[in-house]
Amino acid sequence: MLGHIDRHPASTIRDILARAPGRMSHFLHTPDLNRHWYSRSPRIGQSEVDAERQRLDRAVAGDIDSPRTAAFALLADALRIVELTEPQTVLAQCGEAAWIVEECIDYLLLVRYRCELGVAAGSVGSGG
Repeated sequence: MLGHIDRHPASTIRDILARAPGRMSHFLHTPDLNRHWYSRSPRIGQSEVDAERQRLDRAVAGDIDSPRTAAFALLADALRIVELTEPQTVLAQCGEAAWIVEECIDYLLLVRYRCELGVAAGSVGSGG
């Protein structure tokens, strides 16, 4: 998604909806709380990880250089990696991609909520 925002910063909502009508959640699988993926090798190098972390730190401090950075910061906020003080201001900086970022955030929050419910349900009656 972030790559698409970078490659097509001027895409209109109409253009994107023409390619994928409906809500993003209609195209995503229902989260399975028992599924775990374990990577056998790192997907990106440490220098890339460090660069993305610096980009994220700058975004949290208010230095948002592109719609991609805004989307990245909002997704990190939804995952509780960082805490944005004004997410609506950051969302506005996503431009035409704001709607898809909101859809992703809604999905991530739903998954997080279900995971939290699953953990809470597992601790009921087990002394936890």
